[in-house]
Amino acid sequence: MVAARFMGVSPMHTIVRHLVPNIGSLLIVTFTLGVASTVQAETALSFIGFGVSPKPTPSTRRT
Repeated sequence: MVAARFMGVSPMHTIVRHLVPNIGSLLIVTFTLGVASTVQAETALSFIGFGVSPKPTPSTRRT
């Protein structure tokens, strides 16, 4: 990054070129673990009775 600064590259270009590709894998792992945590929380709430209750009949659209 120091070499890029001496060459006159803008800070935004340095961030996009060098830092963003390196955090891509971290973002994927964080998103995946977030989805898993959400599924676990919903499952736990359903187990104790606070989950989403299914409707007995589907709603119909009347026109």
